[in-house]
Amino acid sequence: MTNTGDNYFDSEEFHKLLDTYETSINAGEPVFMDADDLVDIADYYQYTGEKDKAEEAISLALSLSPGSSSPLTYRIHEALFQQNDPQKAWELLEQMIDKESPDYIFDRAEILISEGNIEEAEEYLEENFRDLPSDEQQDFIVDAANIFMDWRLPEKVIQWVTRGNPNDPNVKNSTEFKEILAKAFVEMGKYEDGKRIFNELIDKDPFSKKYWNALASAQFMNEDYSGAIQSSEYAIALEPEDPEGFITKANGLLRLNNFEEALKYYQRYLELEPDDEFALLHEGTCLINMLKLQEAIEVLKKAQAITTKDSSYFWDIYQELAFAYAENKEPDKAMEVMDQAEALEYDPVQILLIRGHILLNAEKLSEARETFNKAIKI
Repeated sequence: MTNTGDNYFDSEEFHKLLDTYETSINAGEPVFMDADDLVDIADYYQYTGEKDKAEEAISLALSLSPGSSSPLTYRIHEALFQQNDPQKAWELLEQMIDKESPDYIFDRAEILISEGNIEEAEEYLEENFRDLPSDEQQDFIVDAANIFMDWRLPEKVIQWVTRGNPNDPNVKNSTEFKEILAKAFVEMGKYEDGKRIFNELIDKDPFSKKYWNALASAQFMNEDYSGAIQSSEYAIALEPEDPEGFITKANGLLRLNNFEEALKYYQRYLELEPDDEFALLHEGTCLINMLKLQEAIEVLKKAQAITTKDSSYFWDIYQELAFAYAENKEPDKAMEVMDQAEALEYDPVQILLIRGHILLNAEKLSEARETFNKAIKI
């Protein structure tokens, strides 16, 4: 069983639950479990990258408990985060039997946020918050803050977290409150505040891979690359096959121009996540800097095969592949890569600039000048 860094997934209680489930599945026997437990199992499989197993568990939960809140919430999150389909999410929400459950309330708020109706979502949450007894308000605050964090609205997170009673030691020392507050600070670019809180959490739980990775990420974004590398090493020590630790360490090493070491960690990461275009792109970048151009071309062609025009890495992949061909004295193939980008209607100015660089590299100066002039005119 994978060590996830999540307290519940790594607990003995969950281990027993998962063992019971997998024993029944492997034996081909009927599974009789609570829908919430099956959702936890699906979440675990999703977390560990076993998507087919996650789908099997959630489908079973819905077949055993149609209309149940927790498996429908799982499907709603799929519709919002994976399929970008708010209409489907509304249809799933209407299938919930208990329209007063916390799942229904928070799912409805999330769908509103996904449609850009942030103020309406907050008003809806406010209405439900005011009706709660005081002993249930802290949990509601954490759940509401987490929703806004998922949608990268850190200012809203801060607003909700500060509703808690700051003089209550249960609030002040709450791990949940500290975690969400640290994430919000990092998202807002307040890296020192985020790092301070993550260090407090590590002092309390030094064997938490999750906190070491979170600290490493904050350090990396604060351009403390040596610190990020060191923190990621602690995460890897706690979980020797930790993909998050590998990718953070690789990114830090790349920023320090240690291409050979960075390459090793990108490759270790890709053994676990072979279809990650970000890692393939940066593996290619390392190889180009090491002048291993043919290897770089093969890696970048893999990245090109899986990227799409909507990807934030699309242009970087095409550009790096074109540069690799150009440096490998294959200007015609470099131009073919730009033809492919042009066929996908990418930014014509960017394409002309790279074409100009390819021509310069091939010492075709007049053609390069003409190409740059076209870019300037546009």
